Amino acid sequence: MNVYHFIKNEGQKDFDLVSFLKDESHDLVSNIICFETCLRKIWISNIDFSALSEQNNTIKLNTLTSSDLNLSVMSDDLAYHFLLEVLCGLKSPVIGETEVFGQFKNQVLKTLSSKHPLYKVITSLVADTKNIRSKHLTNLGSSSYGSLARKYLTGYKSLDILGAGQFVQSLKPWIEKLDIHTHVYTRGPEKYSETFKSSKWSLKIISEFSPLLSEKPKALFICAPLELKGLDLSTYDLVVDFRDVSNLDQIQHKNLKVLVEIFEEIQKDNLQAEQKKKEALVSVEDASQIYLATMNHRPFGWDDLSA
Repeated sequence: MNVYHFIKNEGQKDFDLVSFLKDESHDLVSNIICFETCLRKIWISNIDFSALSEQNNTIKLNTLTSSDLNLSVMSDDLAYHFLLEVLCGLKSPVIGETEVFGQFKNQVLKTLSSKHPLYKVITSLVADTKNIRSKHLTNLGSSSYGSLARKYLTGYKSLDILGAGQFVQSLKPWIEKLDIHTHVYTRGPEKYSETFKSSKWSLKIISEFSPLLSEKPKALFICAPLELKGLDLSTYDLVVDFRDVSNLDQIQHKNLKVLVEIFEEIQKDNLQAEQKKKEALVSVEDASQIYLATMNHRPFGWDDLSA
């Protein structure tokens, strides 16, 4: 198993491994598993593209991994170890958060064919993640973006959300319990019409966004990489920026919460988080070694013993 990991940075050009390789290696990339969160992109493959001949983009890929582009490559037990850390929420600023694992199940597990060459690896990852989480990462209180969002919104009448992707969808069950009037603004509302059709939330195109339309007291959640310089947000009673780029946008507001502050609040409420993380990392290492041993005992794949 090989993992290609891209870290998203504000102001940096986006990258997609499949698009990068498909022109010359279409047959080889057809089984790549793609997974994306608000902070990172991950591609999982049973092929090591860096070991291919130079005619198959090796020079390009090696150039990318050694340049300023935040692309790293891992293989075998190191790849398995990394994925477990991500899925357990151990790579997240909020230790043990559940959203990334939920996104992985929705984006990968639910759509993966049992005939896929990495199917058993993925199901093993899911099983190990559940086991580690249940043993070490329970009772973390507000170590969840959703639970913290609900805490912030208590007493508010309306909420505007910029963005409609996986992160916003993960907040949805938490916020809906408040019965707050919610308007979601996105570039392509038709893309999410099926997702929000049974919801009371209104879905609008981003060009219709206006801070003046919502009922007070009102809040704004910024969950998409939008340019907000010069926008007057003073009519909002609360602005929560989940993008971790507020210092670049220079947003001014009397009641502004940025991602760093959100993390600090969560850390204060979860003094046990670091200790639980250490315990979980031991289990992650154990699971990775078991995976490596399985690879060594079955060098031709997971099913070679029954071949």
